[in-house]
Amino acid sequence: MRFAYTAAAMLAGVLTLAACGGGTAEEAAGCPSGTPPAAEAEPAIDELVELVAEAITCPGYALHLRGDTAWLVVEGGNEISVELAMEVWIDMAANVARSETYVTGYSDEAVLALFDGIEPPDVPFLLETRIVRSDATFFRRQGDEAANRDPAQSCHGADRAALDVMISCELLEQSVEASVALDVIYGSEPVIALTGLGAPSDTEPPSQVHFGVYLDQRSFLPIGTSFQDRVDGREWRDYDSRTIDTRWTAGFVPLETLDSGLFDPASIGYTEAE
Repeated sequence: MRFAYTAAAMLAGVLTLAACGGGTAEEAAGCPSGTPPAAEAEPAIDELVELVAEAITCPGYALHLRGDTAWLVVEGGNEISVELAMEVWIDMAANVARSETYVTGYSDEAVLALFDGIEPPDVPFLLETRIVRSDATFFRRQGDEAANRDPAQSCHGADRAALDVMISCELLEQSVEASVALDVIYGSEPVIALTGLGAPSDTEPPSQVHFGVYLDQRSFLPIGTSFQDRVDGREWRDYDSRTIDTRWTAGFVPLETLDSGLFDPASIGYTEAE
């Protein structure tokens, strides 16, 4: 079985961990240099993505997200759970983002199979770091000797590639069904919900993945994300079902308080091939 690292980075109590971003003493709940946009009617998906990009574009500030993620895999009737903590920084004005995913707990030794045979260190430990830019995505995972590079993400336009760390651009681009609904109740809160059925093109037979992004109605900042896929037969997947739920808290931090190399791929060990 493989741990789906990219899904952990997608998705989507907050655990404060020592991270590269720097301090958050000056964190503000809303953008100090702007006002959130308004949606007067139920927006189309493209319009909602644009509204989210506008809401987190805050000159001089980065959006700082912290997320607690519950990951549940069912394999042959056995349940394996993984607890993750995520930190995300997005400088939307520069269209760059960084995410760090930590493993903070897991259910039993069977979970070792999720890590491609790599025995994980004591928790908490850093599982993956990603840097997303308009030209490429850079990532380094537990056990990697150096960072790797993937092609640039498209999130209904390359100018919004940084949104991938909170919206899952890949699922949006490959979705066969997606919709936006206002006044949906998520937990006990009324939210804007972007939900859909993704169909990644690189699986045979095609995979079907249900996903949801839940946004604050006023700020358009994320409150939660969800991801679920189920398998009818196990010829092409070595698990029966997988569910990932993340709860987010958000704030804005001055860019000047962050490490200068936070969005630099070299900070995670990436070097250009000669």
